[in-house]
Amino acid sequence: MCDNKHQDIISGQWCPYCDIPTVLIDSAEIYNGRSFGWAWICKQCFAYVGCHKGSTDSLGRVANQSLRTIKRETHAVFDPLWIHLMNTSDYNKVEARTAMYMWLSLYTRIPLNECHIGMFDEEQCLETMHIIQKFHPFLI
Repeated sequence: MCDNKHQDIISGQWCPYCDIPTVLIDSAEIYNGRSFGWAWICKQCFAYVGCHKGSTDSLGRVANQSLRTIKRETHAVFDPLWIHLMNTSDYNKVEARTAMYMWLSLYTRIPLNECHIGMFDEEQCLETMHIIQKFHPFLI
């Protein structure tokens, strides 16, 4: 895949399902009139991703229902790790999350700047859950 296209995909500006650009909308169009800020959406397949609060920077790649579900499942096994680290060390939230993503980057071989669940596809989410299940007793 072309590097620019890959960057557009993981930044939510290209739909990997339809292979077309996404468009920026108010998330109220997704959530029945309730706005949570901006979102990127594929108008063809309706895969979408929200944006960081107060910006148009996406939280990752656009996701269809299946990917949104598996991302929630991945967060459910990943987030307790950084929370535990934060609660048992001098790390703050950002430092603890960063440390866990650094660890995950080593095991998945995903570059650190792309190692975030928001940027993951289904295969990367499954790999992440597998790795965490394998190492979980040693992490907590």
